[in-house]
Amino acid sequence: MTAAEIVHRLGEMGVRVVATEAGRIELVADKGTVPAAAVDLAKPRKADLIEFLSRSCSPHNDPANYIEAPSPSRPGWIRTTCRRCGKFIGHRPKETK
Repeated sequence: MTAAEIVHRLGEMGVRVVATEAGRIELVADKGTVPAAAVDLAKPRKADLIEFLSRSCSPHNDPANYIEAPSPSRPGWIRTTCRRCGKFIGHRPKETK
């Protein structure tokens, strides 16, 4: 199974693969806890997933492809990742009204 197929299967489980920093990935469940089956699928192919996610993704420039969520490590900030490849795009301050 290719890394792209793994990312697709994880997406079907409601799980995103996010490249957090060099040599690390994070599995994020859309709702609830990451299923053990998702971890079992991703863990043995970690190196392939990191390489796949590190490639340039042209949809990064389209905000329609962004997944934005509060950043637990940076209160008051929003973390943005690419919906297509799961790559971390950046942080921005949470907008206040």
